[in-house]
Amino acid sequence: APRGQIPRFVPSGGHKARKWPSGSVATAALAVRRFWRSADGRGVHRVKGSPLRKRSTGRNRPPVTTRLPLHWVPEVAWRQDGVFTAAQAIRAGATPKQVRRFREEGSWRRVIGVGLTRRGLAVTPGRLVQAGCLTWPGAVAAFATAAAFHSLPVPADGLFHAVVLRRRHARPGMVPHEIPLGPDDVVPVGAGAVTTPSRTVLDCLGRLSREDADRLVTWAATREIVTADLLARAIDARSPAWGTRALRRALADVDRGALSAGERRLHRLLERDRLRGWEADVQVHDGDGLIGRVDVLFPASKVVIEVDG
Repeated sequence: APRGQIPRFVPSGGHKARKWPSGSVATAALAVRRFWRSADGRGVHRVKGSPLRKRSTGRNRPPVTTRLPLHWVPEVAWRQDGVFTAAQAIRAGATPKQVRRFREEGSWRRVIGVGLTRRGLAVTPGRLVQAGCLTWPGAVAAFATAAAFHSLPVPADGLFHAVVLRRRHARPGMVPHEIPLGPDDVVPVGAGAVTTPSRTVLDCLGRLSREDADRLVTWAATREIVTADLLARAIDARSPAWGTRALRRALADVDRGALSAGERRLHRLLERDRLRGWEADVQVHDGDGLIGRVDVLFPASKVVIEVDG
């Protein structure tokens, strides 16, 4: 039939006399069953045994894929550490029914919030950050979540902590926080962001027990992630905010060079017995460079004391 016209049967004498205007009757019947064009020119595709469905004519919408591989995920997932959302999958060409089938069959599993990943991928701290930030766009992973991302010695609590731009209700496994962050406190990661290692240490100190906080200060100070100057600036900026007491205690330990409970006890013994001429937490060099970092050094006597425990 001409483009844009509806083909029609023309009766010519009884129930057997149905003829096509031109061409073979069998060919015309097959064409009508498979595909026809309506008067307004929009394509309509008929699948045997199903109702007629209109094809999408939007130029910006990707074509709908009729069959997807078992391990299919949207391409954007590989820029997000393997994490994606159902909305991203639909924008990539999947149908809502296919998304539902992937989830029901276990091919996709939920990480947290709206974040999904392919079956077989472990839920790492990096994937947890991606899933949480996809759930709360604009959020910044912080506290224990950022500590796990940076491999800091902070006990995990199994929750996703994030600093949000606006008030949000807590979701299962997700805790929002509203604290100010500067541009230098944030590192972009894939589809989300996370606080820097130094900012993460400062945030976690006020939330940890005394023993865990001392361990974190020791670990961060020996790697020069936090310094006395950084702690002093943080105290001035936050005072009298919650957690400042832990920062003052950490500053006192870093200033004295006492980075563990054993070192603090040694310092008290040296001060009690009025021993002079020693320095704490000193880098020792020779002609070839750095030898190491010692707990206590008597420079005049060339004596080093190391404390374990």
